[in-house]
Amino acid sequence: MSLAVIDKLIKDKAIQLDYQKAEANYVNAVNKGILKIMSKMGISTLRSYRSAQIFEAVGIHPDVINKYFAGTISRIGGIGMNEIAEEVLIPHRKAFIPEQQPEMLTEGVYSYRKHGEHHAWNPVTISLLQWSTNTGDYKKF
Repeated sequence: MSLAVIDKLIKDKAIQLDYQKAEANYVNAVNKGILKIMSKMGISTLRSYRSAQIFEAVGIHPDVINKYFAGTISRIGGIGMNEIAEEVLIPHRKAFIPEQQPEMLTEGVYSYRKHGEHHAWNPVTISLLQWSTNTGDYKKF
């Protein structure tokens, strides 16, 4: 898909390279990125990464771990398949409520959304913080 996007960008003249050069640049950038991440994780070769089990599952019941992630370490338990299925179905059910607005609303659990969950770090708070910092108005802060 990435190579198809590169091809479209070239055809739309959004980038001024021939396809071979653009593809080589992309492959080089991806390789450098992956190698950088691997080196930060202490992985020196691709062979040492395969099946390395360098992560741990948190919050998943041992039955799920044993069935779908065999060999993965999980020192604490957590939710099982029933809870996972219910978590998946919650947004699905919300999407098909007849009286809901025509557009899909995102809840903004992790970042600000206009019609989502209220966060302390929202545009109003940030603009007031910047205003108080620029003006030295501690009361506004």
